[in-house]
Amino acid sequence: MACTRLTGRGPRAESEQTVTARAHRGRGLATALKAHALAWAQGEGFTHASTGGTVLNLPMLRVNTRLGYVPEALWVTWERRL
Repeated sequence: MACTRLTGRGPRAESEQTVTARAHRGRGLATALKAHALAWAQGEGFTHASTGGTVLNLPMLRVNTRLGYVPEALWVTWERRL
């Protein structure tokens, strides 16, 4: 139904590839899963957590905000068709 991956990088646990099956979205599964993963990481001695993703994925931005993540300084890449 849902999965996420944590990768340890020194004292930081990076959460990546969090996904919920379409039929199960909107039920709080990603939030619960990431919260569980963060609790596990803290218990393992990690002191910081990070995550990333597209600004177009509003549901995941809400999940990350609920879990206490804050955005870093932004770098915007501009593109145009030639």
